[in-house]
Amino acid sequence: MGKFLDTISKKLPKRRRFRLPKFLILILLVTSLAFLGFFGVGKLGADYAMSKIEPIFLLKDGKFLLLFQNNAEIRSSGGFIGSYAVVDIKNLEIQSLDFNTNILKLDRSYSEKVQQEGGDLILAPEPLAKFLKNKPWTLRDANYDASFPDASQDISKFYNLETGGKVDGIIALNAQVMVDLLKLTGPISLDKYGVTVTADNFYDTTQYEIEKDYFQNPENWVINEPKTFLKDLYPEIISRAFNNKIALAKLLKKELDQKEVLLNFVDPTKEQIAIEHNWAGKIPANQELKDLFNTADSADYLYINSNSYSGDKSSIKMKESIDYKVTLNEQGNLQAGLKLTRIHTGSYTWPDGPNDTWIRVLVPEGSLLLNAKLNEQDIRNNVILGTEAEKTFFGYQNFTNPGQVSILEFNYVLPVKTDAYHLLVQKQPGVIGEQINVYYLGQILYDGILDEDKKFCYN
Repeated sequence: MGKFLDTISKKLPKRRRFRLPKFLILILLVTSLAFLGFFGVGKLGADYAMSKIEPIFLLKDGKFLLLFQNNAEIRSSGGFIGSYAVVDIKNLEIQSLDFNTNILKLDRSYSEKVQQEGGDLILAPEPLAKFLKNKPWTLRDANYDASFPDASQDISKFYNLETGGKVDGIIALNAQVMVDLLKLTGPISLDKYGVTVTADNFYDTTQYEIEKDYFQNPENWVINEPKTFLKDLYPEIISRAFNNKIALAKLLKKELDQKEVLLNFVDPTKEQIAIEHNWAGKIPANQELKDLFNTADSADYLYINSNSYSGDKSSIKMKESIDYKVTLNEQGNLQAGLKLTRIHTGSYTWPDGPNDTWIRVLVPEGSLLLNAKLNEQDIRNNVILGTEAEKTFFGYQNFTNPGQVSILEFNYVLPVKTDAYHLLVQKQPGVIGEQINVYYLGQILYDGILDEDKKFCYN
């Protein structure tokens, strides 16, 4: 594996390797390791041998949009899109790089231009429009759909509208990736800023440098590129991480499994490869869910997807646990009881604050909601019912102050047969350490951390 990592590094021209931000090597590694998933996993190794796909086939050529998502402000695909980079690769060589350090300025410029030209701005679909207070829908909020391939369509659309550019693929990276890398590298000191960044202070330090310290210099009010701090920090982290290449390879493989990295490609063949290996963040369609369990019967499904729009970075301070129990009701149908406990362990001190989150509970299409409660109070009339990605969802806006606990409960009838029970629980990118307990007809199927997608069968 170490030899492979050396090979990837050598594929980059020496001049560019030292003059361009080294975090790009991370992107190459992440996507390359996606196709090295057979490392320690026999089935993927067999797939590789059968298809003869080169490990770095997907990134050999093309222009890729790299999204840097802050999961301290959770969004469907992992976090708020605070900045991005565009890299153009030809035959594994970086041809050009564009690192955007202020997506808000880009969105504002686009909106103003459309208005000046008398055009119509795009309004977000409900209920997103409500949380955006009917402000124009732009790139920073484009990752709304719970299924990443669908969200990628909107991301690509807004990237094209706001920049005129098109890309061949999208790679979403959560800030948690950098935290995990810092655990590997140890503290990083940046003399230019007079700060030392560690895994423990990464979120608070970067937030302060970007939103507070940067604007203490009046000259920066005009420049208005606050994410320059990240542009300086990321290369240092990656440079240090390369000192332990084997550990780096294993870490990045874990990031893919835990959906801290998502991949999307315009090319349908490449996209299908990503979907088949569960790197695409896709919600399986009904038939795909059946195929996953090799059954003709309908399967159970659960995906709790959250989006925070309050502007506070409180999402990582929310300690969540899931209790999911499936029983038989009096009519002989399967009935699900879901309890989501959310504990705000943070404070009112910036960048923390009250947590305002729009939660979608995605369940099998046709599920019938019986009742819903928040801290034992009936909220059934406040729950929004809808469909998305061939799933029914129950949506609710949950507000939790620091030190408070919110207990959400949903009871619903499942359109699933009782002969053989199959369940897929999907993990949301960016959510860390979520505890889950799964029971079926009084039998415990799982008690542990939802660190990746979980499949359960009961015959």
